[in-house]
Amino acid sequence: MFKNVFGPASDAENGNDWGLRGQLLFKLPDSSQLLLLGRLSRTDVHAGSWETLTTKKVASGIDVLAGPNDNPYGTCPGCNASGLPPSGPFVIRDSISGFTRLQGGGLTAKYTRDLSGTALTVIGDYTSLRKDYQEDSDASPVTLFQFFNGSKVNQESVEARLNGGDKKLNWTAGPRRGPRSRRLPRYALALRPEDHLLRRLRAARVPLQRPDRIHTRGTCDLRQEGLPLHVVSL
Repeated sequence: MFKNVFGPASDAENGNDWGLRGQLLFKLPDSSQLLLLGRLSRTDVHAGSWETLTTKKVASGIDVLAGPNDNPYGTCPGCNASGLPPSGPFVIRDSISGFTRLQGGGLTAKYTRDLSGTALTVIGDYTSLRKDYQEDSDASPVTLFQFFNGSKVNQESVEARLNGGDKKLNWTAGPRRGPRSRRLPRYALALRPEDHLLRRLRAARVPLQRPDRIHTRGTCDLRQEGLPLHVVSL
């Protein structure tokens, strides 16, 4: 959709997505059954579609679009401070290809059984997500500011409950345990300052590594009672 007119970097907003989902149901003895659900998906998008326009200052805190003959930065008519004219509609000038890559998957198992009028339900779930993101933040053919981040998330949960009751009273009870592990493997901002600072900061990119890992665990007990509306009204 967005045409990149500079160098080897790719066009933007072109994407490929796909997803799969399947389930299996097993009929087991004693009026029980096991349901398995699996899912897998992937998203790959060439992100970072930033058009550029030239602005000029007319008052404190007020900028307007510069005309084709305006030269507010002393670079060239209609150009910005980097010496570039406006990119135009659906046109980008990126030196680094931007992207968003998401990959997710999971498995859910549900076991049910009738225990002489009381229903037993056990549910287990595992979900994972991987994300990588990159963008050419300065939206120019010069490498000034680049942004990257990524994440790795794993989540598990287990729940068991009993359901019972009659025409006057229904009840639900059971434990639930849901630990989660989340990891942020990469978080970086790469920058290249203006030319007058380049002599001091020769390294164009300054990565900020944050190999964070967060663990959370939770357990709860479920107890619920319900009465039909006509019984409550009595």
